[in-house]
Amino acid sequence: MTGLRDFPDSGYAAGEQESPGTRPVSRSIHAARRSYHPEARAPSPLMTTLDVERMLCGLCELLELPLPAGDATAVPRPVDEDAGPGGGAEGNLAEGVLAPADRVREFVAIGGSATAPGATGDAATEDLVNMLIMGGIASLARAWLIDRTVAGSTWSTGSWATRCMRARLPVASGDGPNGKDGTSMIDTGAYEGLIAETIAVQSDDGTYLNAYYARPLGPGPYPGMVLFHHRPGWDEWYRHLTHRFAYHGYVTICPDLYFRYGHGSPDDVAARVRAAGDVPDRQVIADGLGCVAFLRAQPFLNNRIGLMGTCSGGRHAYLTACSGADVQAVVDCWGGRVVMAPEDLNDTYPVAPIDLTRDLPCPLLGLFGEQDRSPSPAEVARHEEELRRHGKEYEFHTYPDAGHGFFYDDRPAAYRASAAVDGWEKVWDFLNRHLTS
Repeated sequence: MTGLRDFPDSGYAAGEQESPGTRPVSRSIHAARRSYHPEARAPSPLMTTLDVERMLCGLCELLELPLPAGDATAVPRPVDEDAGPGGGAEGNLAEGVLAPADRVREFVAIGGSATAPGATGDAATEDLVNMLIMGGIASLARAWLIDRTVAGSTWSTGSWATRCMRARLPVASGDGPNGKDGTSMIDTGAYEGLIAETIAVQSDDGTYLNAYYARPLGPGPYPGMVLFHHRPGWDEWYRHLTHRFAYHGYVTICPDLYFRYGHGSPDDVAARVRAAGDVPDRQVIADGLGCVAFLRAQPFLNNRIGLMGTCSGGRHAYLTACSGADVQAVVDCWGGRVVMAPEDLNDTYPVAPIDLTRDLPCPLLGLFGEQDRSPSPAEVARHEEELRRHGKEYEFHTYPDAGHGFFYDDRPAAYRASAAVDGWEKVWDFLNRHLTS
């Protein structure tokens, strides 16, 4: 029987070629999982339908679903790479591969009842298919095995599908872990699950870069978020933030905007970026647009995406939104240098973001500290004036006892608890109104 360590790693190793006749799967977590190779620092070919077929075959064997008698090629068995088309005992599935969803339906029909309490067989089967294809095959198999071990339960397609479907957070209707009024919507009896990992995402300029990606388990639909990290770099705080958004029901990606400057500790990489004169705006825009395109390709998206950043990330979120991004909300937390003097413009910063305000395509939320120097209260007021001049929808909130970075609970000198709590309530309320309704 296939072991747990066997079927999650069915993708291509670095440098391995795609089998003839296969086709790429949409750029999802399954595709990106195998395209991140820390040693090679370069993407391998994206996972193909055949890879997914192999994983489904492993899952079928892992869960001890009986395989049909007769034609051995009726189920997706692993390909004998040396046998050629039609060769070997199992044949070669590089040609004529069916869609993975069709294979799962085939497995469910073979495996016995797919009927959950109160649901028809077809409905329960669709639930299971959605969870397998979009919920993370390996993670769900592990969850089933843990449940079977702890509870001593036996295999039941319907009961497992029902349990897995508890992972669906109803955020699409605005009723996620925090409702529209900011009050807790947590159900202590509900199943909760996330997928989070480092992936490779393609920038709009063609470069592949690292990104941290997290999303709730379940078929969705969910809104999407792109997070732009702050000047200190792609650090632990932003990984926690990515988790937090996923927990609140957002498909979230946070790209490493410093990827091209090498790897190491966030502090060391950020120092190299500062020594180089910072990241060019055109590069950040390309990376942001690439992440938006990545989210748009996910089958569980509700077709609404927001951008958010803090510090330089707030500036980058605003800049990307004003540069052609197809997004429906932007959150700028104390982003400096949105307002820039002519003498501060150069090849790295060719245009002041405030001068692109006319192109802002969506509502904007801004959170600022009155004691901050970048942006200063005068710069915030200047930005607000420009937004009004162009008739843009926006909400600005300034906290009198806060300075720069008042959300950063890992920086005691900057953190302001009351401002942070109120600010997060405003963030969730703003995003619920513009991304989940």
